[in-house]
Amino acid sequence: MRFKNSNQRKAVMAKLQKLNVKVNSGLYVYKHPKLPGIGDYKILIRSSGSTAHTAFRKSSNYKKWLETTGLKEKNKGHTPFGSKKSRFLIGKYKEISYKGNQKLLDNKAKKENWNPIKYLDNGQYIRAYVSKGKVKSIHYLNPNYNPRKLKYVHE
Repeated sequence: MRFKNSNQRKAVMAKLQKLNVKVNSGLYVYKHPKLPGIGDYKILIRSSGSTAHTAFRKSSNYKKWLETTGLKEKNKGHTPFGSKKSRFLIGKYKEISYKGNQKLLDNKAKKENWNPIKYLDNGQYIRAYVSKGKVKSIHYLNPNYNPRKLKYVHE
C-alpha cells in the first residue's frame, strides 16, 4: 500500500483493521523423506485444489501446527511415513490478518484472552495469537501492510 505522506501512514497504522479472513479446510498431508520439488521439507500440506498450503522439515513442527490449528489426520497410522500416499486432514481453522501495528494487536489479544504463538508466515516465524471457539482462529499482522521486526529465525 502506498501512502502520500508519513501522516497518512501514521493514521492508517494507528488503527487495527481486519484485512482478510481465510477459512482453511479440505487439506491433505503428504509425508516423504524426499518430496520432489520442495527442497528438504519432509511434510507437505496441500489444499484440495493441489495448491501448496504449508510445509515442514520436522515432524515435531507439524504436530505442533496440528495442535495449534485443531486439525486431525484421518486414518492416522494407516499410511507409513515415507509413503507417497496422502492423508486427509479433518477440521478447519481460520487465518485472520490485520493491518496496524504489533502493539495494537497485542492489546487486542490481551483484551480477548488469546494465546500467543510462534506462527510461520512467508517463511518466517512471527508473533501471532490463537483464539478458541467453534473454529480456532490465528490472528497475525499482514506482512504486506506492516513492516515487522522479526524475533524468530526461519524454519
